[in-house]
Amino acid sequence: MKNLIVIIAIVGTLIPCRAQIVSLEQVVNFTNAQSGTYYKDIANNLQPYVGTWEGTWEDKIFTLVLSKVTINQTFPDGAYYLEDLLIGKYKVVDTNTNNILFNTLLISGNENAKIHSAGAGIGNDLRFDYSDPELCGVSGTIILSKNNDNLNHMRYTFFHNGMIIFEEDCPYFNVPIPIPIPTVSFDLIRVQ
Repeated sequence: MKNLIVIIAIVGTLIPCRAQIVSLEQVVNFTNAQSGTYYKDIANNLQPYVGTWEGTWEDKIFTLVLSKVTINQTFPDGAYYLEDLLIGKYKVVDTNTNNILFNTLLISGNENAKIHSAGAGIGNDLRFDYSDPELCGVSGTIILSKNNDNLNHMRYTFFHNGMIIFEEDCPYFNVPIPIPIPTVSFDLIRVQ
């Protein structure tokens, strides 16, 4: 009888700890996320974007590597949720000189990636947030649009988030901030 009570107590404490799994497509925002919830890419909407993509713009080659990861978003009060998302790392090469202008491919850790997907996408479009704290927080939104006729091609579009920098310790205070990623629309081709 004593063993039965111990087993019931153990099972009773484990049941509330089980994370609720919610399909990533159902997420509108994470402001009311229930602690312990796992926002999972159940329908594999992110998978067509995974891989290495390349495109050329303004005499530069842009290489974008998208990887699917699960992150644990933890808050100061101990609440947390898990989320499937894509992280993007990139390299920009000048085609005239072969000089590498920007390279985040070697950055360690998913949390240091400057490009993160936002949600499961709408139709053929998947939104990404771009933010670079090393460039005084320059940020923007990237939309990657799948081509259903050829899943090895997609369209890249960037929208810059306007900002005013007030920090005098920013090296770009009162001068234009370089944006390392393409700020124009162009096509990407899967190379891996």
